[in-house]
Amino acid sequence: MHSLMPHRRVLCKATPLRTLLGLTLMASLTLFFSPVMATGTVRLTNGDWAPYLKREAPHGIIAEIIEEAFAESDTAVHWGFFPWARSYALAQKGIWDGSAAWACTAERAPYFYFSDPIIPVKLAFFYRRERAFDWKSPAEGNR
Repeated sequence: MHSLMPHRRVLCKATPLRTLLGLTLMASLTLFFSPVMATGTVRLTNGDWAPYLKREAPHGIIAEIIEEAFAESDTAVHWGFFPWARSYALAQKGIWDGSAAWACTAERAPYFYFSDPIIPVKLAFFYRRERAFDWKSPAEGNR
């Protein structure tokens, strides 16, 4: 079972895109002091990222894992689907209780509590074989 409610702020290390990332649930402090405790509902933001998260029910595999974890403590999940930047801002400002499917980074750590990883994701770069490719770093692709 996944631990979605951390006991302490998780310090995370910035990781290169080519490494394996664990996508997590980000929860703001408001989650622990908000009407969630009284209403039994947590409000989480995220963007569309099928098949992991999607606006249409069922909301995807990440949503299913999160919903099952919260159900163990009789807490329902209300999903808000927004563009990713707005999703992050709504959670960061405490307007929504948290957001799903973010990698823990040094930039995000001061604002959120992070759960244990929900699922591992490997990010990769694809390019056509016919094209020359001799980059040493992603920045070189901007040339």
